[in-house]
Amino acid sequence: MDDKAVRRELRRGATAAGLPKVPTPNNTRHLFESLTEAARLAPGVVRFLMGHGIQRGDALHNYSHAWLDVLRQQVAELDALRKPLVDAMVRRAGELVSEKRTAAALKRDKPNLTADVNGDRDEA
Repeated sequence: MDDKAVRRELRRGATAAGLPKVPTPNNTRHLFESLTEAARLAPGVVRFLMGHGIQRGDALHNYSHAWLDVLRQQVAELDALRKPLVDAMVRRAGELVSEKRTAAALKRDKPNLTADVNGDRDEA
């Protein structure tokens, strides 16, 4: 999905939600980080979910035996919180696919009418 499509979907979602401003992709990234921190996820897990590597000094780096258990537990908590959002995104993706297929079918099935020299219309 390109940048324009992401921004268009953010605008559509903001309008549907009645938000006064349209969030940027960067806004949503910061919101995600804030929510994970508010949910008291371990800082190393937050960094991992944000796409950063685990750093030296993180408990997850130093105590790797706890790493998978902590990650599994905290990701499960996030999954429960994000399920409504993911469900809405899946529904919207289905709508977009359906709209795209409908538009393609309409374009494909649209008759190409041309006028002949007598003014009669024929399908080309």
